[in-house]
Amino acid sequence: MYGLTSQLFEYISLAMSHPEETSSLNTVVETFQEALSTSNLHPVQQDLFQSIIQTYDSEIQALKARYNTMNAEHLLARMEDHQRVSSVLEKIGPEINTLTDIIYKLGKSARSPGEVALTKLAEQMKGSKNSMLLSAYL
Repeated sequence: MYGLTSQLFEYISLAMSHPEETSSLNTVVETFQEALSTSNLHPVQQDLFQSIIQTYDSEIQALKARYNTMNAEHLLARMEDHQRVSSVLEKIGPEINTLTDIIYKLGKSARSPGEVALTKLAEQMKGSKNSMLLSAYL
């Protein structure tokens, strides 16, 4: 009984620290209960052990319920995060696609973006010089 009790408490400790892993605990509890029913212990002692098992079983069930609740809350939070990100991406998707196209086209262009900007600036300056010269001539 001492060996079975030690094993029982070891598995109870494991189940309390890892509520998702309780299958081995169930086997140990069943083995312990079988040994308890076939032992020649006094009925008061058997009742004591049964009471201990029931108390720990209740605690483990409560831990499982808390674990499942925490897991569900975590999954819900992840789903809400996903919905928020999807909503933002849906709103800015067209703009991102446009920017991606522009970047792709600039990459394909033989000229760098700096050269394009300088060329436009030079054309604007030429146009304003010509219009100043034309107005001065007239």
